[in-house]
Amino acid sequence: LLDETPPLSAMSTKTILCNSPLMFRSSLALYLVACLAGCSTDEVVVQDRFPKEHLPDHITVHHEGGERVDWSLDGDAIAFVTEEGGDPREKNLVSGEVRDLSAHSDLGAFSNYYRVMYMADGNLILMGGPERYDAYMQILAPDLDREPYQMGVKVIEGPAVSRVTLPVKIAYCPEGQDKIRLATLRYGDDGTPVLEDDRLVIDGHALPAEEGVAYSGMIEPQNWRPPDEKELIFSRYSYSEADGFLSETWGWHSETGELVNYSNMPDRYAEPEGIFPD
Repeated sequence: LLDETPPLSAMSTKTILCNSPLMFRSSLALYLVACLAGCSTDEVVVQDRFPKEHLPDHITVHHEGGERVDWSLDGDAIAFVTEEGGDPREKNLVSGEVRDLSAHSDLGAFSNYYRVMYMADGNLILMGGPERYDAYMQILAPDLDREPYQMGVKVIEGPAVSRVTLPVKIAYCPEGQDKIRLATLRYGDDGTPVLEDDRLVIDGHALPAEEGVAYSGMIEPQNWRPPDEKELIFSRYSYSEADGFLSETWGWHSETGELVNYSNMPDRYAEPEGIFPD
C-alpha cells in the first residue's frame, strides 16, 4: 500500500509504504522500497498487509512504528506521527537520526498529533488537538526555535499544501467535511503565520450528480498536482447498501474551476493517496 508519494529526487528509487490492513489509517511499520532496474509490477504481490517474514527483496523494514508519512522536499527525510494522536517525528534517511518535532513545546491537548507535512516554504504544517476530528492547524519552523504556532483553524482530516509553488496554498475541510476551503499562507514582519484570502472553493453538495451514484456530500483534499500545483486532487465519497463506503478521485482546477472525475469507478473505493512528480 503506497502512502505519501516521494519527491522528484527520490522518484525512481524509493517509496514509503505502511503495513496496514486499514488502508493507510494506521501502520505497524514503515517500509523503504527500492525498485531498481528490472523491478516490474509483475514481481509484486499486493495484499492488505506485508508480513515482515515474507517481504520481497525490494522491500526492507526502514522504521518500526509510525503512520501518515510525508517526504521532505529534497527526499532525504520523512516526517510522520508515532500513532494517531501521538508525537510528530522526522527521520533523516541518510544518517538515520530521528528527532521529536514537539519535544520542545507543550500545548496541552493540542500536543496530540494526527498529521505532519512539509510545505514549499520549508516549514511544516501539523494537525494537533484533543481528538482526530477535533484537530487544529499549527505551523512549525524546521529549526524548532519556537513552539508550533496555533492558527486556531479546525481541520477535518488532513489539508493539501503546496510543496513546489509559493506562496503556500492550503486547501482544507472545516467542520462537516462537506466543503473545501482554500487559503494562502503568509507571514508578518515578526514571522507570525496568517491565512489570507480564505474562501470556499468546493461544496460537496453542489458537485455534479451522476446517475446511480449516491454521493454523500463528504469530500477531502489530498494533493496539489505538480509541477504548477494549479489542480487540487480530492476524494469524493459515496455510500451504497451493496458496496458500503466508497470513494472516487476528482480534480478541481484553481484557475478555470474545471472539475474532473478521474477514477470513474463508483462501485470501488478509489481514494487518491499522493501524486508522482511526473
